[in-house]
Amino acid sequence: MNSEWLYNVSQWISLLVSAVVIFAAAQFGCRLGTKNPDRHREQVRSHITTIESSLLGLLALLIGFTFSLALSRYELRRDLVVQEANAIGVAMLRTQFLPERVNDNETAGLIV
Repeated sequence: MNSEWLYNVSQWISLLVSAVVIFAAAQFGCRLGTKNPDRHREQVRSHITTIESSLLGLLALLIGFTFSLALSRYELRRDLVVQEANAIGVAMLRTQFLPERVNDNETAGLIV
């Protein structure tokens, strides 16, 4: 089996499948939580709050790293575009120092 099978799947299909899976997992967790007889105890609620806090902290860390990587790529791309524009400008300025182009007829007259 090809290890890159996900590259062949449309983005819309993967979006739909992941949305359905996330919704199903949320519904399963909600129904499992309502059937739990200990859901009203304060000790159980404190454990759930701790787990929620840690998961949100991990999510914030993941988002922070993602934005950091995206920003570094953006800055690198911007610097490369500026360098290329400067190189084109320098080349244009250097072409002004070249002599004017001589027509082929004038060159032929000089050789004879």
